[in-house]
Amino acid sequence: MLSIRSFALVSGLLLLPAVAAAQGQTGSVVGEIVDQDGLPLDGVQVVVRSPTQIGGDRVTRTDRNGRFRFINLTPGTFELRASKTGLNPIVKRNIEVHLGGSVELFEIMEIPTAQEEIVVTAPPSAVDVNESTVGQTVPDDLLQSIPSEGRGFQSVAATVPGVQGGGNPNIRGGASFNNTYVVDGVSVTDPVTHTFGTNFNFDTMSDTEVMTAGYGAEYATTMGGVINLVTISGSNDLHVDASFFHTNDALVAPVVDGGSNQFNDTSYNLNVNGPILRDRLWYLASIQRDNRVSSIPGDPTGRFPDHPPRHFEGWRYMGKLNWQARDSTQVIGVIQGAPASIDNSRQLLTVEPEAERHQDQDTQVYSLEARQNLGENLLWRTQVYYHRVLLDVFPQSGDFDTPGYEADRTTALESFNAIRIIHDARNTIGLNTDMTHFLGRFGGEHALRYGAKFTHSWNPNTTEIPGGLTFRNDNGEPFARTQWCVDFDPETLQCTQGVLDVTSSGETLLLFLQDGFSPRMYDRLTLTPGVGIEYGHSENFAGDAVTDFLTATPHLNLTWRPTGDNRTVVRAGYNQYVDVGFLALPGFVGKDFFQRTCEIDAAAQEAGAADPYLANCVNSGGEQGVTVGRPNGVADGGDTTNPDALDAPRMHELYVGAERDVWRGLAVGTDVVYREYVHQFEDIETNIVWNENGSNVDSFRNGESEFVFDLETPESAHRTNFTWTLFARRYVGRFNLLGSYTYARSFGTVPEPDPASGQQNFASIYLDNYEQAKFAYGPLPDDIRHSIKLYGSYLFFGSFSVGGSAVVNTGAPYDFYVFNNLYRSFQDRRAPRGQSPGESLSTTSDDEEQRFATQLELGLKLDYNFLKLTGVNGDVILEVFNVLNSQEVTRIEQRDVLTNGSVLDRQDPLRARLGLRIRY
Repeated sequence: MLSIRSFALVSGLLLLPAVAAAQGQTGSVVGEIVDQDGLPLDGVQVVVRSPTQIGGDRVTRTDRNGRFRFINLTPGTFELRASKTGLNPIVKRNIEVHLGGSVELFEIMEIPTAQEEIVVTAPPSAVDVNESTVGQTVPDDLLQSIPSEGRGFQSVAATVPGVQGGGNPNIRGGASFNNTYVVDGVSVTDPVTHTFGTNFNFDTMSDTEVMTAGYGAEYATTMGGVINLVTISGSNDLHVDASFFHTNDALVAPVVDGGSNQFNDTSYNLNVNGPILRDRLWYLASIQRDNRVSSIPGDPTGRFPDHPPRHFEGWRYMGKLNWQARDSTQVIGVIQGAPASIDNSRQLLTVEPEAERHQDQDTQVYSLEARQNLGENLLWRTQVYYHRVLLDVFPQSGDFDTPGYEADRTTALESFNAIRIIHDARNTIGLNTDMTHFLGRFGGEHALRYGAKFTHSWNPNTTEIPGGLTFRNDNGEPFARTQWCVDFDPETLQCTQGVLDVTSSGETLLLFLQDGFSPRMYDRLTLTPGVGIEYGHSENFAGDAVTDFLTATPHLNLTWRPTGDNRTVVRAGYNQYVDVGFLALPGFVGKDFFQRTCEIDAAAQEAGAADPYLANCVNSGGEQGVTVGRPNGVADGGDTTNPDALDAPRMHELYVGAERDVWRGLAVGTDVVYREYVHQFEDIETNIVWNENGSNVDSFRNGESEFVFDLETPESAHRTNFTWTLFARRYVGRFNLLGSYTYARSFGTVPEPDPASGQQNFASIYLDNYEQAKFAYGPLPDDIRHSIKLYGSYLFFGSFSVGGSAVVNTGAPYDFYVFNNLYRSFQDRRAPRGQSPGESLSTTSDDEEQRFATQLELGLKLDYNFLKLTGVNGDVILEVFNVLNSQEVTRIEQRDVLTNGSVLDRQDPLRARLGLRIRY
């Protein structure tokens, strides 16, 4: 049987030079015009126009094969007119051009029997037969007609099959840090965490494309999914869009088990767009003000007091200029930002109020893009940008001196004070340049796309520990103390406390080539071979190389039109993707605090010693605390870094699917995607020799009681994902629909969520204790076997719209963690991943699967437009989330503490939101 890696080698041999039909931030309309006998018509004048398209009408003529093409079209609704002397002119309306999509038309021009204009109002096929990407494009019309609790692009991604989770979702088995987020051509992905890096006004979104597989060489460094969207680009007419949304405790159902659950959310939005010079210079100005107070459910057992609510206060602004400098040249400039302040940001029952954190944050994006039409079949796009993320995290109390207490080893309670003060600045400058080129030679039609994406990022970071100390209790009694030292003298045990100030930096470069090739002898088939060349380099504070990758990825995708029309397509392909690194890696390997942790000595305490923390001392961190590519520690080579020993984490992808327009814009389809993730980033402790059951240290390899972690990409750090999806979609007329069913299996060893926060991170506990590694393989957090998503709306009488959503997810797996005495944290398992241990720890035969219950959530949106009643184009809006008030458990205490199994969070209860929107 041909293995997936063998297939990779075969496909690599088949690569041809060049690119994809996708056009980044625009779309296209292509077609063929024939006469009544089916013969191609040469010289037909074809005109397209749309309110979204700057520069006025776009005009071309058909070639000798009757073909025409319009590229670089701003997503929107277009009208096409075709005319030729002696033939009836054709007008085709309701042509929906979506982001990265290509609309293909076939028109017949007839000899007139009477002077008439043929007007076609029926929409073209809802299937893009030229698109090999798996995913969905979600237009603004659908987004505005269905309930959207988050009113952000994250909630848009959640509507698409193959996507699980919220702000940083898992897409087709990818980790939460494996996605790429693109807004108006700019990657706003955080360079440190590789998660989403900005927020903006929901009402500025024009079109959103969520690519979950098959996106080819242009995104060869993305191993999860791509969320790509464009915002409004202006208009020849003045448009004002103002809205107000509000909900509070009175509009929220009581929570299960009682307890307080405060909620108050108010949002003000204003968007203005229009012309400065008609057809030449357009603008968009947008601002949003958010004020949100929310709290987690109270503790029904009474062990913990009600937690203070999270208070979010923020702004989102955007300014955009769209300039048609010449008929062939378009320039777009964008400024956006999102400053915010968050009180009590952690929201955990096991964090006492005095240990809560405050967070100030801001994101800024500045970009300038130029598009140059170098003829009807050649588009050149270049963009430069600067992206900045600022984070300030400090104790909510404002106390910068009192030491905090880490999780109690019995109760997991954190108390007294937050334990870190952080100032973090994440900066990226980037350059994108690409060409889209259509050629009708060399044996067929070629849609070439080639280009480069370059980024340089740097991350200055300062960290301080209040008091320079942290403590840990055991059921409320003193247990251990950690000293956090900027410098430490092992001879005198002198600890110099202070502020740790480090900067890490890195570069990435992607060169991509792909070609959508349709053979002249069989034009129902389009092959899209491609290749990506990827480079990634990062350095820590000392200038030491941490990652240094130069690699290549093969891509081969295809589309087949079995029926020969524009209504049916079959897609299939093989792709490789790689992760060339992000700044969390050099940050992890950079200079860190030296940490000396000692347990309390009962005898010294009883004797009244001034410092009773003398027992079982273990060191970690510092400049020698982390190595790169040195599995045998510092002694392996004598230095700390060997980036050549790392393999670029890689993902192999196979997919196949089919889609058909079955009736007036209703498309149905299916796809199967298999992904294999190999050599993933992982940190591995290299200095400890464990005892035979991994419960305690037997010895330290270097003779020192210290932890040494090594950044590696081991073969054992892997996972697989299989998803099968059925979907239906309709975006025209009064009735809009997006529905799907997904069956998924996701198994592996990484990524692993943090037992306390639930957040995924490349630096997990996997392989730190090799006696525990046997428990690490199993179902991953995104192993949600069955998922049903249904979103739709219907417009009654032109004024009243009803929208709804229904989401059903079977339960995700969870784990059970016990305390590790050496690491002094809850990270050990007693059963394989996703299992609970039975009475006997020596066998797995009595282990039981651990999964959350199936979750159902229904939403409703009622929208009445009072234009006919008052002459003002306004809407009164009522949204209801979780209509059935189901409050299934979404998070429990998984650590072996007094509150083990306690509910930490549930689905949000029934919640109503009122809105008023005025448009001009």
